[in-house]
Amino acid sequence: MIHSYSLIMSSHKRSLSLMLLTGQLVALAAAGPPYCLPGSPCYPSEASWSQFNATVGGRLIKTTPYGAPCYAATYNADECLSLAQNKGKLAFRDSLPAALMYTNWEQTADLSGCPVPDLPTDGSAPPPVNAICTLGGMSNYVVNATGVDDIVASVQWAATFNLRFRIKNTGHCYAGRSAGEGSFSVWTVHMNDAELVDDFVPKATSLAPQTVISAGPGVNVGGLYKFGSDNGVVTIGGFTQTVGASGGYILGGGTGPLGPKFGLGVDNVVQFEVVMADGSRHTVNEALKPDLFWALRGGGGAFAVVTRAYIKTYPAFKTVNTVSGQVVCQDNSSYGEMISVMVDLQVAARNANQTGIWETDPATRGLALVSFATFTGDAETVDQSLAVYHPITIVPGCQPFLATGQFNGSGSWLAAYNNVVPILDAGGTVGLNLFSTSRLISNDLINDPAGREKIKQFIITSPVPTIIQNAVGGATNQVSPDATAVNPGWRNVFAFMDGPIAGPWQGITATQNATLEALSTSQTATFGTAVYYNEQQPANVDWQDSQWGSNYPRLLSIKRKVDPNGVFSCRNCVGSEAGF
Repeated sequence: MIHSYSLIMSSHKRSLSLMLLTGQLVALAAAGPPYCLPGSPCYPSEASWSQFNATVGGRLIKTTPYGAPCYAATYNADECLSLAQNKGKLAFRDSLPAALMYTNWEQTADLSGCPVPDLPTDGSAPPPVNAICTLGGMSNYVVNATGVDDIVASVQWAATFNLRFRIKNTGHCYAGRSAGEGSFSVWTVHMNDAELVDDFVPKATSLAPQTVISAGPGVNVGGLYKFGSDNGVVTIGGFTQTVGASGGYILGGGTGPLGPKFGLGVDNVVQFEVVMADGSRHTVNEALKPDLFWALRGGGGAFAVVTRAYIKTYPAFKTVNTVSGQVVCQDNSSYGEMISVMVDLQVAARNANQTGIWETDPATRGLALVSFATFTGDAETVDQSLAVYHPITIVPGCQPFLATGQFNGSGSWLAAYNNVVPILDAGGTVGLNLFSTSRLISNDLINDPAGREKIKQFIITSPVPTIIQNAVGGATNQVSPDATAVNPGWRNVFAFMDGPIAGPWQGITATQNATLEALSTSQTATFGTAVYYNEQQPANVDWQDSQWGSNYPRLLSIKRKVDPNGVFSCRNCVGSEAGF
C-alpha cells in the first residue's frame, strides 16, 4: 500500500579575487545593462513590434496575465475555477508562454503579478482577488519559436534594442532564470524534435564514432526517455519529466537517477548547435570553439542559445527494479531513529546498485522513497532489491508502505520510470510559491561517521523537508575536475540535497525569507557552500563561488569574449553582476 505524501521535486574553500574580477565586471557593466524596458523611450513601438512579428512568421505573442480571470477587474468565475483546478498540473503550466513552474518567480520583488488563488476546500470558484493584476516578472512579448530562424531573429531583435532577453522552455526552473520584469523571451518548448544518429563523429574531430540522440531545445526528460526507449537505448535525464533535457538541465550540470552509471548531463554532450549573441549560428564541440563548449557544459545559460544538443546513448538495460513508497513514524523519537538508519544506509545502498531520491517530511514524520536498480546482465529479484531497505522497515514505531516492481526488455528503463512518475509528479508539486536551496554532499562527508552524524542532525532538526538525491558519485567522480565548467566539487560528490521552502499563493513572505536564511546557515555548517546551480535559490551573496568555485574567473572571461554586450543574462548567471 502506498499512501499519499509530499515529495517536492520539483565548504567555502576560496574567495574570488576582487582584483581579478573588477576590470571584467566594469567592462560588462559599461557594455550592456541596464536594459531597455517597457515605457522607456528606447523601447520598440507597437508598429515596430508588428514589423518584427512578420519576420517570425506571426509567432510573436503579446502576453497577458493568465491569472486575470481571478481578479476583481476582470473576474470570470468559471475561468477562475478552471485556473485554480489546473494551476498545479505540469501540462497546463507547460502550455503557457508566460508562466513558470513556481509562481514566486512570476512576481516582482514587491509582489506585483497575478498569481492564481488556491481552490477553496469546498471546490467552488475562488472569490475575486481585490488586487491589481499585472505581468509581474513575466515577459511582455514572447516568440513561440518553431525553428532556428525564429531564434536568430529574436536574438538580433533583443540585441538591437538592448532588451532584457530570456530563453524559456518548460519554465521548470527553481531560480526564475527564464523570467524577468519587462523582458522579451524566446519560447523553445515546441522545438522538441529528436533523431537517433548512428556512427556520429563531432565535426572537425577524430573522436570514435558513437550513437547519439540529436535533440532540439524543447525536448524534455520524459520525451528523451521515451525516444531512447523507442530506439532501444538509454541516456541521461533528470527525475522530473518536464525538465528541459537539452537546455537548462545540461547547461547547469544535469543530475538524475542514472548519474552514478553515466555521469552528469554535461559529461554526456558531445556537440551543441547554438545561436550566438550577434545572431550567428555555430557548431560547438571539443574542436570548434572549445572554450565555449567547456562553458556551456555547466556554466549556465548566459553564453548562447542552444538549438540542438548531441547526447550520448548507452545500450538498453535488460532489467530495472524499483522500490518506492513511504515509511511513516508515530513520534519524533522513532522518526529520528528512522532518519539515522536511512543516512547510514546510503553508501550500502549505492554499493548494492541502488540509486534514487528520498524526501523527509517533518510535519508527518515520514520519509518517501524512489529507488532504481539497473541491470545489463542477470538481475536480482525484487525481494533482493527491497532487502536493501529492510533496516528502515523495522524501526520501532515506524510503519513501511513500500512497493516493488520489475521491468524487462529494451524498454525497461522507461517502464520503470513511468511506474514511479505518479509518485514523482504527485510530490513534484508545481503552481505554488516555492524556494529551493541546495548543497552538495561530498564523499568525504558521507563516508565519515562524524559527517553522517552531522547529516542526521541537520535532517532531524530541519523545519522543512529534506530531499536527498542519492544519484551522483560513480561515473560522475571519474571525470577530471577541470573537464567541464561545473563546480570542481562535483567530482568528489556522493549525492546532493535540497531544502524546499513553500509559502502562500499570494507570494514570498518574511517567514519564508527568514527560514531560507536560517536553513542556508545550517546547510553551510553541515555540507559546506557548494550548491547545484539548477536547484538553488539565488539569494546567497557569494553565488559565483558556491555555483562554480575556481571555474568562475575563466567563465567570466569567456562571457566577455562571446557576449561583450550582455545580450544574454539571468539571475546569478555568469556576468550578471552587471545587471540582469
